[in-house]
Amino acid sequence: LLAKNAAAFGRTDPVFGNDFGFYVFTLPVLDFLQGWLTGLVVLSALFSAALYVYHGGLGITPRGFFIDRGPRGHLMLLLALFLVFKAAGYRLSAYELLFSSRGMVSGAVYADVHARIPALSLLTGLALLAAGVVILGAFGRGWRAPAAAVGGLFAVSVLGLSLYQDLLHRFRVLPNEIMLEKP
Repeated sequence: LLAKNAAAFGRTDPVFGNDFGFYVFTLPVLDFLQGWLTGLVVLSALFSAALYVYHGGLGITPRGFFIDRGPRGHLMLLLALFLVFKAAGYRLSAYELLFSSRGMVSGAVYADVHARIPALSLLTGLALLAAGVVILGAFGRGWRAPAAAVGGLFAVSVLGLSLYQDLLHRFRVLPNEIMLEKP
């Protein structure tokens, strides 16, 4: 009901330029929908995989792991859909940084604005790119390109969301924290 009856506050945030009403009315609904749809895709993939194992389209033999072409395509398309929702989650996470309470101030701190938000934007694009690679892999024969795309997304996620931000905070912000956090 809040999202349906949203109203503008007439003031915008300095980081993204969105009206405050977006954060009060629209963002909670988008966050709920993203989480609910992601959970639905994960459950669908788990139940589908279990059914494919039961019916013999997916399993392990003495020669190794096997998956038939139909189940492989279906599960890869579900993975691509998961990656699309993950990209939406990365984008929504950037907006939610304005509510954080880390550091000396409330809201997005220097490291958030200069490291975390660009990393989340990069991850949004990479997740969509990985989803495209997985879709192409669903119709092809190889699994290496989709695995590399998902692995690369995971690696950039670890490096971009934790390591880079921590290094920026430690070596750039801490020596002059009051001055950098003031704006």
